[in-house]
Amino acid sequence: MAEPTSDDGPTDDVGPDDAAPAPTDETPAADPAPVLSEVDDAELPLEPEADAVTPDESDEPEDGKATSPVELPQRFNVGFRLGRFDGGATLVVGAGELTLHPDSSLQAQGGFHVLTHDHTTVRVYAARWQPPTSNTGLLLEDGEQVALVDLPGWSRERLRTSLAAAGFERDETLTSLRLGRDLVRPTKRWWD
Repeated sequence: MAEPTSDDGPTDDVGPDDAAPAPTDETPAADPAPVLSEVDDAELPLEPEADAVTPDESDEPEDGKATSPVELPQRFNVGFRLGRFDGGATLVVGAGELTLHPDSSLQAQGGFHVLTHDHTTVRVYAARWQPPTSNTGLLLEDGEQVALVDLPGWSRERLRTSLAAAGFERDETLTSLRLGRDLVRPTKRWWD
């Protein structure tokens, strides 16, 4: 590269040596910042290491959404209806087990303590025109008893993933208003 002289006039070619002033004896030279273009290609690995996990296309869900593992048991605060019982409860989704535990005030009334779902398929209703605090219905069946569990719409996706992780199949129905209240059967009575 030719050095510009006063006779040549200004030039547009400025080399890397012209961009920064040379260090003098009075100021110590600073280490230049590493530039990505200066990385030697020999330092970059060409193949993944043996420990590196490469994603397998068969592990991806069909809908393309990433799923994270769900820790079981999962607990949901819900409302429920079962015969003459109506109130709050805790829905517990465990490995292969789906149980409804009513609040202690309902247990004190007697007769109803825990309802365990005895099928591998769970019916889920999602109602579009219900309030968002109770627009998801879930039917739990324990022999002759059928209970309706209401939970908020924002818990629906967590419920879906929990049921799938626990090994349950979902029979999900999108409705306008219906949550399955007409399918609720009464509880067993002590004299039955």
